[in-house]
Amino acid sequence: MSSLEKRKLKKGFTYILRFRDQNGKQHSNSLKTIDLKVARRIQVQVDSKLAKRRWNLEKSIKIISLNEFTKIYIDQYSIVNKAPRTVAMDKLALRRLREYTGDKRLSDISPEQMESFKSERIQTVSPVTLNIELRCLKAAFNKAVEWDTSKLTHCIKLNN
Repeated sequence: MSSLEKRKLKKGFTYILRFRDQNGKQHSNSLKTIDLKVARRIQVQVDSKLAKRRWNLEKSIKIISLNEFTKIYIDQYSIVNKAPRTVAMDKLALRRLREYTGDKRLSDISPEQMESFKSERIQTVSPVTLNIELRCLKAAFNKAVEWDTSKLTHCIKLNN
């Protein structure tokens, strides 16, 4: 677990992040920001990485591509639980995202890429259509987070 400290400088202040690595060594890094929200976002990311290292989760996570996830999500969740028109929208939204990003790993799709995707899509579709697509993508990504990697691994083996 890390901690934030506000440190006074000659020209204002900055935030310092203090944490211990997996070996117990203490680190103290200046975040070079005066914005508390930015500092807290960085702190959350550092805490997440430290926890993954501590519990050896980095090695056990199944790397799944957007294409693999789309097949699993549509076949085993969307078709079973949603109306046909909603399934069609899920397919379309995931296909549009895949056309934009390529067949990347799910973990490699960043918030910045999603913002860029939104900016590009709004040039060709109405705001209502874009919101529907984003709602479908949000539901799909929330399901990806909800499913643990063992279920995804099991689903991939069943589909092959």
